[in-house]
Amino acid sequence: MQRLLKSTILAAGLLVSCSVLLAAPWQVDNAYPECQVLDLSPTAVYDLSWGWIADADLEGAGATTIYEVDARWEFAYWRDFLDGDMALDLVTEIDFFSQSADVELPDQLLALNLKATWVRRSAAGHAWLVALAPGIYSDIEEIGLNTIFVPTTVTHIWTWNPTVSALLGLQVRPDYEVPLVVLAGIVWSPAELIRVEALFPRGRVLIMFDPRWSAEIGAEWSSTTYRLKEKGPYDRDKLTIEQIEYWVSVWHQLTDRLRIGVSLGEVASREFEFDDRTEFFGRAFDVDDSFFLRVALGGPF
Repeated sequence: MQRLLKSTILAAGLLVSCSVLLAAPWQVDNAYPECQVLDLSPTAVYDLSWGWIADADLEGAGATTIYEVDARWEFAYWRDFLDGDMALDLVTEIDFFSQSADVELPDQLLALNLKATWVRRSAAGHAWLVALAPGIYSDIEEIGLNTIFVPTTVTHIWTWNPTVSALLGLQVRPDYEVPLVVLAGIVWSPAELIRVEALFPRGRVLIMFDPRWSAEIGAEWSSTTYRLKEKGPYDRDKLTIEQIEYWVSVWHQLTDRLRIGVSLGEVASREFEFDDRTEFFGRAFDVDDSFFLRVALGGPF
């Protein structure tokens, strides 16, 4: 029933997304209105972060702590590429499990992808964003051709006025436990130093105290599927981690080319699900809520 409900909601999102995209007026022009999504969300050339998710019990099994190392590098950017702008990012995310939690969790999970993002804008305030992230999503011990997934995102962005922009899109993820994810929401800047990103799956409220100090409160839902290496007698194929994160962050601009941030939050509604034919290892394990800490740096912007 839960999967049927998810499929119904996601299919409805797909229909709405396609309708909006097809109905949008299009006229390419160099004079673009200022967009909260595309112009006022500066992206760093690189990001690095280290994280720790506190020890948590899996229902009916053991416990584990997770250590994270994430990195992103925008190594190429072209203007006027197929009437739009094109960026290439190399993205790496590695999770290290301290223990197997009595369910033979992998030692490490790797997501390594080359993300290509293309944006085409119009003078009417509309834009299309298309992103492909082909890469390896797997247990590090199981890297091979069958570990390559290609999540693809198509998003329609439109600007209502200089302070409000909205988006509606769809992410298609073949072979994932959740193959379709709807992206939707509004970005609103009610004041020069306040920014509200009421978005799904990731939203936040950002407050800028001055040019060097800022803080944010955020939440994000995620569901990621990894290919697995067989462990012992268990014929396992995939592991899906689904969760919701809540956090508070503080950021400081150290120099014009470097900033550092610290985030403290909670991982909730977490579930580890093995895709497997055996009775025990083919089911999902609810995981207790736990706190996390992350330190990140990035720049230049």
